[in-house]
Amino acid sequence: MDFKPDPEARCNICGHEGPFIRPEGLKEGYQCTNCSASSRNRLVMYVLGVMLGFGDRPVFEWPENPSLRILEPCPRGPQVPMLQAKFDYVTPEYDAEKIAAGADPREFADVQKLPFDDASFDFVIASDIFEHVREDVKGFREIFRTLKPGGTFLLTVPYDHARETTLERVKVEGEKDIPLVEPRYAGGGGATLDYREYGRDLLQKLRDVGFAVGFLQLAIPRLAIYPSAIFICTRQAHVDLTPFLAACPDADRARYPSVGPLLPNRLFVWYKFNLRSLGYFLRQARMRLFG
Repeated sequence: MDFKPDPEARCNICGHEGPFIRPEGLKEGYQCTNCSASSRNRLVMYVLGVMLGFGDRPVFEWPENPSLRILEPCPRGPQVPMLQAKFDYVTPEYDAEKIAAGADPREFADVQKLPFDDASFDFVIASDIFEHVREDVKGFREIFRTLKPGGTFLLTVPYDHARETTLERVKVEGEKDIPLVEPRYAGGGGATLDYREYGRDLLQKLRDVGFAVGFLQLAIPRLAIYPSAIFICTRQAHVDLTPFLAACPDADRARYPSVGPLLPNRLFVWYKFNLRSLGYFLRQARMRLFG
């Protein structure tokens, strides 16, 4: 797909104005050279910001509201500490042994069996985790249960709108995982199994749980957001998508400050796209020269 960020594109997480790095394969779109935010990070924060009335104001500038409760299992990205400083932001990781041992549910939890009361959260965010959840419908039901009436579930997953039905990569039978195609792993260290690649039947699956479902395919050049899908699911009668389509048009480009240089993040980006790539090419060259 032919997509390029605006020459003056800026990050709606840290406020930095380009340039943006284009990772190989564009899986995560364009990466901010200041905070390392991916296109997916910026997309989710854009939608959340519009829903909170902040438009595309950078996340670091959002006002504090400790009464706002947000659940995001296994979050990744530079927005995480910013959200932790502003809201009651619950970010459990998945570790079966620690969960079984009774670890703090704010730190470790299973989305298929959430240890939280009914109607606990204003927002739940799941950013590319549900392809790794063994029984995804159980997870969707738990999120619906723990959302407050009128609350919103923001969901991104590997998704192809042209595909009518979800490609199941693994069949779940009791405690057994039966591969249907060549197993594929992702996540930290490549240790997390991909169970599926979603198609359009995901919309009905979410509706069957009880959500009102809105679907957006957004590309925002001014924020270097690569064309991406996001599902906006609510515990109410319908989803109004108008604010997301009308918010902050390019003709009324707002100007915001930047959080300033984020040195650790910049070093990470420099390592990821320079030293690590250089090491790969050196290894390939050595193999070709010396076998």
